[in-house]
Formats: sequence, C-alpha cells, structure tokens
Amino acid sequence: MNGKFRFKMIKILLIITVFEAVAFMFIDVKATFALLPVLILLIVYALQLAQGKNRELPLLPNLEGAPRKILWKEVVNALHIGIAIVDENNRVIWRNTVAKGLTEFFQSLNIKEDLKQLLSSQEPKTIKIDDKIYSLGVKQLKKSSKVMQKELSLVYFNDITELEEIKNKLNDERAVVCYVQVDNFTEIIGVCPEENRPELFAKIDKIITQWFQNMNGFVKKLDKDKYIALLQYKELKKAEDTKFDILEQVKKIKVGPAISVTLSIGASYVDKNMLECHKLAQSALELCLGRGGDQAVVKDLGKTYFYGGKTKEVEKYSRVRARVISQALKNLIEESDMVLALGHVFLDMDALGAGVGVFCAAKALGKRCHIILSQEQNPSIESLMKILVKDDILKSAFIKESEALEKITKKTLLVVVDTHRPSLCLSRKILDKSERVVVIDHHRRSEEFIDKAHLVYLEPYASSTSEMVTEILEYIDEVKITPTIPDKSAV
Repeated sequence: MNGKFRFKMIKILLIITVFEAVAFMFIDVKATFALLPVLILLIVYALQLAQGKNRELPLLPNLEGAPRKILWKEVVNALHIGIAIVDENNRVIWRNTVAKGLTEFFQSLNIKEDLKQLLSSQEPKTIKIDDKIYSLGVKQLKKSSKVMQKELSLVYFNDITELEEIKNKLNDERAVVCYVQVDNFTEIIGVCPEENRPELFAKIDKIITQWFQNMNGFVKKLDKDKYIALLQYKELKKAEDTKFDILEQVKKIKVGPAISVTLSIGASYVDKNMLECHKLAQSALELCLGRGGDQAVVKDLGKTYFYGGKTKEVEKYSRVRARVISQALKNLIEESDMVLALGHVFLDMDALGAGVGVFCAAKALGKRCHIILSQEQNPSIESLMKILVKDDILKSAFIKESEALEKITKKTLLVVVDTHRPSLCLSRKILDKSERVVVIDHHRRSEEFIDKAHLVYLEPYASSTSEMVTEILEYIDEVKITPTIPDKSAV
C-alpha cells in the first residue's frame, strides 16, 4: 500500500473516533456501542499497516550467514578479473570462475616465494599464461580474531592482453629519425673523373633511396652528401637484425682501384617528442663520425647500439684542419691565465708526451702551464720522468691534483690529452671544476664524452696523441722545442 492510502485510513479512523466521542456524550449510548466494533477493527488494521511498513525495509544491509555468502560469491564470480584466496600453508582455498581457468598457473605457483615477492613490490607483475597476458597483484588480508583465524592473501588477475597488443602496436609505429652521411665524399670526388661523377652520385642515391623504401620509410636528400629519413620502429628492428646491410651494399660502389663508398648512420627513437628524437639522432651521427664512420649508431634515452664499424681506420688527415685547430688552441691559450694538461688514469708515454707538447705551447705564448700527475705514478713512465725532471723548466711543471685544484680559476684552460671519456681522466675533480676545456685524442669516440669541451680535436686515424700535438705545434710560430738528451745512467 502507498502512503496516500494509509493517510486516508488514518483520517477515517480519527473521524470515527471523534464521532464516537460525540455520540457518547450528546446523542445515544447505544449508537456509541454499535460503532465501537468498527473503531476497534480500524485500530487493529492501522497497527497491521505500521508493522507491514517495517517488514518492507530492504534486507541487504542486514544479510547474515548463508544468504550473504551466496550473494557475494555471485558478485565475485561475475567479475572479469580472476580472484583467488590463498592461505599461509600454500593452499588455494577459493577461486572465482575466471581464476578456475588458470589451473596450470596455480599448480606451478610457489606460494611462499612468489607471493612474498609480489607483496614487496608496489606494482603488479605482468605474466603470460598460454596466449593471454595478465597483470598479477596480491593484497594481504589482515588477520582478525572474529572473522579470520589465519593469514590470507588475495591474488587477483586482470587480463591485459588487448591492452598489451595496443601498446605493442603503438610502439611498433613510433617514428624513427635517421641521418645518413657519406663519409669520404671529398676523397671520392677527388678521385672520380668529372664526367663520371653524375653516375657515381646516382648510384649512391639509388642504394640509399631503395633501402629506405624497402623499409617503408621516407628519405630526403639534404645536401650532396647528407640525407634524412623517417621510418617506423618495427622497420628499424628489421634493419638491426640485418646489421644495417646498407653499409655493405654501398661499399660495392668502387671509385678507383682502392676506394669504396662508406656511410655513417645516426638514428634515434624516443617517446617524448620529435625535437628530442632529432637531437638524439644528430648526436648519434656525430658519435658515428667520431668513431671513424662506416657504421650505424642507434640511440634512445637510455642506451646506445653500434652496428658495423669493421673498416680499418684510414688517414683522413687534412693539414688545413690541423692549422685551424692550432689557431683555435692558440687563441684559447692567449685568453687564459693558466693552462693545465690532464691525461688519463695510469698515465702512459703518449699522454705524458702530449702533455709536454701542450706545456711547450703555453710557455711559448707566455702563459703558466702545469702537467698533472697522480700520487701513484705508473712505473712504465719512470724512465721518461727521470729524463724530463733534469730540465729545469720542466721540473717545476709537474704538480699533483690538490695543487691544481687550488690554482684553477674561471679563466684557466684545461687541455685533456689522450682520452675523451670523463671516467678515464686522471682527475675527475679537476675536469668538473674547469670551465674552459679542450680535448685532444686519437681514440675512436665512445658513447661517454666530455660534452662541455670548447674545442675537440679527435682523429682516430692518428697513431698517437703526441703526433697530433706535434702537428698543432708546427703552426704556432712561437714554439721552439729543444730535445732533451738523456745520459746512459738514466736510460
């Protein structure tokens, strides 16, 4: 019954009650007794209505015992997430419908070890069961003396197969930026007769264009020896599987009897934006060229991968470049208040000789210069040190790390010789404190590099750093090197 009907019944009851009272007082007692049974029936009916209203209250919040358990089992079984309850004795005491389909997993599950590892992890673990991928998590159920007598763990599985497929598809379709450069373009142009150059350019363009088109990529020529290309990440993985076979394909183009065309490729893929991808790809190409070319370098935000690079280094020395580097170094020395020469750990003859060359250049230009030595001297250079310390000028040139740190100013020039890797420098503290840095090295460029260098002279072809410093000194007119002649006892 609705509320309006109840209100009408109560209203009728009140009217009859009032009529009974009036009849009793003013009309007739017999009439009062005649209406009394009707009044009693109405009172009883009103009481029944009131009790019926209470019985119609929802029973769900007060469910107890079996009805409540049946209801919750139905709800949990209807979920699309697998749920299982595991006790402290490695027993699965209950599973919902989805979890029952993962029988093989529960049979192989090491409850104590696997659940312990999952409980300590803040993120769910991804596992593969058959052809499905699940996100597996664990919730520790608190022990209660009234409800639970044992420690229980709630294990839940969420089927994320479709989500992973979407993620993999998006990952495969990520954009990859590639920069391509012909390493020895100047050399092959110099060797190739002028009438054959158009044919040579066409061969190079054809190999590069077809290779990227086979990778479903787009390639655009930026300059006579430079290209930019875009392709998808899944195609890049194919190129990595073939070790960038374009490097071998382009070598088949012969210019003269001994010169082959070689390429340098820098590629990058990131999740952030195309600008970041472009910068990393350029950095990868620079790294590739610094290592001598004829290889591909692939970079992301965390790792660097190298492919190719099997060609032996050939001399690419240009006296023009040596002269330019020499002039730039001279200008930096003249603008400095002091010059420091820093080698690598376990100082060897090459690093020491290059340091002496830098010292001579600085002294010739009227600047103070010091060569930094380690506290634990490398025994292999002791014989050379005995010769050098006999020279009065060189004797005062060698200082230790602590002395150098006290002398460094904002105008001090640090020349790092025979290494370009910060981790291999003889003193990382001196490198970090110096604001003006020059790097002179003959090793192939590695991923780790001194990024803050003002001037870099890196030539992998050179036999030694001392050779490179000697070439630089030839173009500084003020430098006059007098050889130090050892006596027999010092040798």
